[in-house]
Amino acid sequence: MINFLLIFSSLLVSILTTPVTDSPTAFPTSAPTFVPSVDPTFAPTSVPSVDPTFAPSVEPTLAPTIAPSAPTYSPTEFPTGIPTSIPTGIPTSIPTGIPTSIPTSIPTSNPTQLLCDVNILLFDLYGDGWGNAQLVVDIDGELSNYTLKCGHCDRINFVSHCNISIYMTTTDGNAPDTPWEDYWVVAVDGETFVGDVDSSLRIDLRSITGNKFIDYNESISCDECAHPKPKPPASKGKKGGKHDDRRKLAKSPKRPPSFANAKLYDQQNNGWFNAKGWNDVCDSDECAPGDTNCTLSLPNIPNALIYPRYFILNENKTEIIHEGTICSSSRGFELCENVIPHNGDFVFRVAGIEPEDDAATWEFCGKSGGINEELQFSMRDGTCVPGVHVTAEQYCAGLNSSVVLVGTLLFDGVSSESLTTIDTNVLEADIGLMIPSSTIAIKSWTHSDDGLKVHFSATFLSDSNLLYYHNHVDDLVAKVSNSLSSSISSGVFQEQLSLGLSSAGNSQNYVLRSSSSVILQDVSIYSLAYIPVNKDGSHSSPIEIVTSPIDNTVTKSSSHGTIYTLSTIGIYALVTVGIVLLGVVAVVVKSNMKKRTHEPLPTDSSHVDGSSA
Repeated sequence: MINFLLIFSSLLVSILTTPVTDSPTAFPTSAPTFVPSVDPTFAPTSVPSVDPTFAPSVEPTLAPTIAPSAPTYSPTEFPTGIPTSIPTGIPTSIPTGIPTSIPTSIPTSNPTQLLCDVNILLFDLYGDGWGNAQLVVDIDGELSNYTLKCGHCDRINFVSHCNISIYMTTTDGNAPDTPWEDYWVVAVDGETFVGDVDSSLRIDLRSITGNKFIDYNESISCDECAHPKPKPPASKGKKGGKHDDRRKLAKSPKRPPSFANAKLYDQQNNGWFNAKGWNDVCDSDECAPGDTNCTLSLPNIPNALIYPRYFILNENKTEIIHEGTICSSSRGFELCENVIPHNGDFVFRVAGIEPEDDAATWEFCGKSGGINEELQFSMRDGTCVPGVHVTAEQYCAGLNSSVVLVGTLLFDGVSSESLTTIDTNVLEADIGLMIPSSTIAIKSWTHSDDGLKVHFSATFLSDSNLLYYHNHVDDLVAKVSNSLSSSISSGVFQEQLSLGLSSAGNSQNYVLRSSSSVILQDVSIYSLAYIPVNKDGSHSSPIEIVTSPIDNTVTKSSSHGTIYTLSTIGIYALVTVGIVLLGVVAVVVKSNMKKRTHEPLPTDSSHVDGSSA
């Protein structure tokens, strides 16, 4: 053991005392030659050792080592590759620190607003248009006016900002004509609104509010007309007695009411009234065949508003006196009783849309007709007197009014019973000066102890059907009478007559030259007529002439023995291109409207029920 410790100690001393050399020895020394130094013995080399280092060996340069080469090819027409979904690198430049320009004081474009697609249907029940009524559409304060000039339907479509007001008014500020016939339907944002002359609609962004709109979902009942009461049986007379001669004085009986009954017919025997569903009647009028976009966007109209019905109106068609329809779905006709004033002028009108393959017809005041037709009539002491029969189509095509007035002038101091041609020509011209816009014709003359009576006619033609209304005609009669009376009282009439005869030469031979005075005895209405206007502006034969119920025949022989009457000479004015009326004929020209035949109304009406159909 001691020997082993001695050997190990000498080996350790040998290692510690042996010097370090640059290269290792072939055999290890017995002990290290010295203690290791604190600092490294050598500087680091410029190239990496076998194992790579973690830090870069060379610092990067500031500029590229090689200049970029020019493009190798011309640009291709299409991209050479598909764009990558992720950006390939960082932006090549740093954004500037301040804005490039000063912002403007107002925005460069309007902000985006909601748009509304609005479809509007205009509808007229009779089919002659809205008259003076119009629909006002207010978009952002800009007003647009729309009306239905003719027919049942018209369409409006627009896309605009949702700041819209819609309502009805009139073009002249007066009450609307036949307002119960005017409807409008709006479809917007999936909603439908049905309105009339009293309704209004407001669209504000997506908020839609309506005022006085028609609730087409509610149950609408049929307005059935009144039926005539059965005629009471004749009362049996009582046997007389001893006190029968002591009768009390009876009171004056009240005037019984006057009636103008109407009989309504339905071809399919299923009634006129229909309150269910919607009707696409306007699609065929407003949309081209096969245009599904139009038919889908065009609003329909509820059947409850457009079923056929009749109206009895005042002459100006501003008030409804009676209305009715065939309510029962199993009845093909209806007898309706209408109490009418004993005297006055009125209009019977049937309006609406007939169901497909059906026909609505009527009888009234001795005349017959169909859907969308009217009969103007008068009541004279309780008796119905028929007048002009007009269709909605004729109103749409255009109607002029022809009015013939008749009057009598009494010339004093004339001894002759005959007028010469010069006399009549000059007198016609003189009257025409006093009554402008008319055609004057001397019709007859007669001599009596009072003097020479000359009967004349004055024919007026108006480009409006309003001249036919009696209140307008009454005004015309008053104006004609006042004009002639004033010219006579002032002496202008006689002066013009004298000048006319003098200018014709040989004035002493003319009968009226000896007249000392003249008096206007009367002016009255003789006839009224509608004259249709053709597409080229020319005039057709009158629809029908209605003569005054007064005795309008004036007869007397002249010195030549010829009998002249207003009836034989006529009253119809032939209209030329210059609207010159050349003559008149008192014949009733029948309408070219389709005739319908029914059994005449019975004189004694009785209650009609479904069992008698």
